[in-house]
Amino acid sequence: MASGDTMSLMSAPISISRVTRDGQVERLGQWLHDERTLELEREGFPLLGPGRHRLEGELPWIFWDMCPSGYLGRRIQSRMPGLQLPENPRDWMSSDVLRALTVAGGHLAGNLLIGGESVAAFDQADFAFTDFAQAFEEAMRDSVLATGPSSLGGERPKVLYSNLIAKFAPPASSPQGQRWSDLLRMEALCGQSLRRVGVESAVSKTGVVRRPTENLDRTILFVNRFDRVGHRGRVGVGTLYWLSMDRFGDVALPAPEIMARLHADGLVDAASVETCARVHAFSAAIGNTDAHLGNYALLFNDAGRATLAPIYDVLPMVFAPRNDELPDAWLTPRKTPIDPSIAPWVDALVRAVDADAAISTEFKGLWRAHIGV
Repeated sequence: MASGDTMSLMSAPISISRVTRDGQVERLGQWLHDERTLELEREGFPLLGPGRHRLEGELPWIFWDMCPSGYLGRRIQSRMPGLQLPENPRDWMSSDVLRALTVAGGHLAGNLLIGGESVAAFDQADFAFTDFAQAFEEAMRDSVLATGPSSLGGERPKVLYSNLIAKFAPPASSPQGQRWSDLLRMEALCGQSLRRVGVESAVSKTGVVRRPTENLDRTILFVNRFDRVGHRGRVGVGTLYWLSMDRFGDVALPAPEIMARLHADGLVDAASVETCARVHAFSAAIGNTDAHLGNYALLFNDAGRATLAPIYDVLPMVFAPRNDELPDAWLTPRKTPIDPSIAPWVDALVRAVDADAAISTEFKGLWRAHIGV
């Protein structure tokens, strides 16, 4: 996109639409970038009703949140060089975000479509619903399998399907590959354990790609996208990260505190606050050191009101390789006692892990020793 096109994008009104659960597109209003103003014609925008809303930030927080980060963000940059996006999504400015949303925004997270080009891309797209078996076959052919054991910043390779996310471990022939294989299986078991106690979590399933002639044996975790419904339907979603930055100017606050503040402002229900607090305690108990605000999300209904999204990315990340080295030598047992309210959750997970023959015996011992069970 030429600089003149960028200037036009920044000065002209940008339409905002949403995709309903049944796949229909509805116009919500427009964004006036020069005026930092949202003009909303109907309900459906996250946490804001109809009317004219002057914002302090350069963009609405949900715009920043919609843009893919990390590995997926760099994939957009490499596949669409004409957008002239910085290589690292962390370096994107508001003009970069608007280009990504308006040109490549037909396939992004949530249910918003920013700009007419994104609406056209959505209307013309064939969103094939992919089940786990189909995704497994496609993943075996995807070029991401040829990537090394890690990518920039230690982020894991991923592939995005219309209704699934696939996460890959490195080849299991290396210690790092075996560890990531164990962790991906743990992620699936954590989700299953939470669902068994009535906590809604993202449904996932693991598989293994085996290519003996290439010495390739890699675990894949497929996760259902809870912002997708059927072939074309969508649900509004946003993480706590950008919302917290926008409302509180702080992304270091723990998720339960953010949820409590949102509840005090009348933005989320009490049940969501309680669930978030208990899941956060569960994460701490099992060794999840990656329970940041980007790993908690809200779902938005047709009126733009919020509830806690299904839980995702819960696993004992304290055991994740750091700079492609295992952290085992400097790990010590947890000192904090397990919250009695989630102790049965932890016990159930321990039983599930012990029963999973695909998780290495070495990892099981290390994990149990660390969490003190």
